[in-house]
Amino acid sequence: MLKLKNYSFSGIGRFAQKQHIDLETRDHLIQIDGENSNTGGSSGAGKSTTVEALAFLLGISEIPSTQLQSRLTKTPIWVSGEFEGDITITRSKKDGLTIQTPSGTVSGNSKLAEEKLDEIIGVNRKLLKTMCYKRQKQGGFFLNLTPKESHEFLVDCLNLTELKDKRQKLEITLKDKYKPRHLELNAQIETLRSGIEGFDSILQMKVEPAAPVLEDVSSKLLEIDLLKQSLENEEKTYNTMVENLGPKPVEPETPKFEKEDEILKLQTIISGYKATIQENIQKKNEDIEQAQSAVNKIQNKIKDSNNTKTQMIRVKQDIDKLTENLEHLETGKCPTCVREWDTDDGKQKLADMQQLIESKRSEFSELRNVMEKVPHYRMMEEKALGILDKHKKAPINYVEEEALNLEQANLAGLLNERQNISLVARKEYLELSGKYNDQFTVIDNGFKNKKLELKDKIAETNYAIEKVDLQKKSYQEALETYKNDIKNINKEKTKAFCDLVDKQEEFSQIEKNILLSEESIRLIRDYTLQKFQDTLEYIGQRATEIINMIPNMSNAVIYFESAKETKSGKVKNEVNAVINLEGDSGIPIKTLSGGERTSADFAIDLAVGEMIESMTQKGVNFLIIDEGFDGLDSVSKIECLEILKSLNTNKKIMMVDHSQEVKEMVGDIIKVRRVNEESFVL
Repeated sequence: MLKLKNYSFSGIGRFAQKQHIDLETRDHLIQIDGENSNTGGSSGAGKSTTVEALAFLLGISEIPSTQLQSRLTKTPIWVSGEFEGDITITRSKKDGLTIQTPSGTVSGNSKLAEEKLDEIIGVNRKLLKTMCYKRQKQGGFFLNLTPKESHEFLVDCLNLTELKDKRQKLEITLKDKYKPRHLELNAQIETLRSGIEGFDSILQMKVEPAAPVLEDVSSKLLEIDLLKQSLENEEKTYNTMVENLGPKPVEPETPKFEKEDEILKLQTIISGYKATIQENIQKKNEDIEQAQSAVNKIQNKIKDSNNTKTQMIRVKQDIDKLTENLEHLETGKCPTCVREWDTDDGKQKLADMQQLIESKRSEFSELRNVMEKVPHYRMMEEKALGILDKHKKAPINYVEEEALNLEQANLAGLLNERQNISLVARKEYLELSGKYNDQFTVIDNGFKNKKLELKDKIAETNYAIEKVDLQKKSYQEALETYKNDIKNINKEKTKAFCDLVDKQEEFSQIEKNILLSEESIRLIRDYTLQKFQDTLEYIGQRATEIINMIPNMSNAVIYFESAKETKSGKVKNEVNAVINLEGDSGIPIKTLSGGERTSADFAIDLAVGEMIESMTQKGVNFLIIDEGFDGLDSVSKIECLEILKSLNTNKKIMMVDHSQEVKEMVGDIIKVRRVNEESFVL
């Protein structure tokens, strides 16, 4: 347990300067009272800030550090506490958390420092806050939990969460793994047994194939040898007859033509004539294209002159209008409204108008010059059209075409003469070749027919031999298939038997796992229920002892109901606190009101706190009650104070309270005084 000896703080709330509170020499019951010199009362003196500093130090404060920070100083909030075991814990807004122990120092705004603090305290911060800090109008923390939350809270406090998780894990494993697998294996084992019986039935139905009676093929083999010998003899006879025919006639080469040079010469002359004719045609087309381009240019200029005439009319109208306006300006009148000019702007407008008229006249003169050229353009157009027509009608020089036709006729005569010479030589070759081919065809057809006859006989004999071989092969294949089937069936049967043995072993192990899991679940359930029940009995007995310190509740008995069966028969894990009071039994404590409820809250919270500390040997040696009796009548306050005063505990119970009842019953007081804006611990 973390035991606080003293603590100091500054820069928090109204405490701008360093304050120090020593707890070692004080009683176990301490009142923190305040005095506000500004108002004469106690509110606003900073009583709660003295204990909020401790909450900030241990990291359980619900108030942000920005709100705790004092507005009276620029020095950041700082709290430091000395604990037994040479442990010093310091937390500041500037430097973060620093923990000094005999084994070393951990500091900074780091996860490592906070984990070290959790290790020293020994319980989680949320639980620590409920154990050591009771705020104003907070009520009893344990009875404010729902029945289900109370159960879960005690499970965590008793470190039963791990066992609970193990039990749930075992139940899930049993439900989702072992039992489904048990059923699955059972079905697989039955399937394998049926399979093995099926293999035995198949083996009994298998029959080995009988060997066939085969024909002797030795005579057939001898017959094939004789037929092959006859075929070889026929081939020799055929080759001899072909040799006797003599060599096959060869097609003669084309005889040399003596006038070949004349042909080449004529071909060259013809090519020259064709090139000249093509050049003349191209030249005429180019002349026509140039003449057409000149006509197009002149016609475009004539077209533009038509637009110029329109522009001249528009410019003439502009000049007339500007001249009229100029006359008004020269008489000193506005051209728009014909009124006298009121300023000297008329002179400038007169000058601008004259300049604009000159510009328009210059433009008109240029347009007129263009129009004067139109007759010239018409003459040029007529001349260009005449040239174009002349080029189109100009005849091409047909002398070259007449010469070309003459030379092509001469060339055709020479080519026919050369072809006739070649035909005479080829005719002699075709006669000799035809005679040779006729004799060869007779010899070749005779040989082919004899060869085909012999090959058909060989094929027929081979078919008879192959038929015997096929029968032999079919028997061998059937025998091999039979042996392989027997082998494969026995192999599958052996595999199925091995699988059956494996499945049976796994089935046996699964059954053991199911029994072990069910027994483990039962043992964990029994242990946790007993542990839970023992704890509830302890809390009830201790709460009863505490509440019996109040004279008018000396016969009260507090106890807990930890399980409730629903209509469906399911047991709900809940904790419900009840009390026997003044002859009535089984009263739900949550139905009490006023002082009775407050006293029960106090007794149960103190008992739960003692239970947690006794179970874990962790926590802190102080209990803060910040205006915890606010709203209670005097009798209820005194009853609660009687409980606290009569407690046999080493805890320092620090009560922030300024009521008269507390002052009369508590002898040890820490006084806080506010002067102007700043507060001090006296």
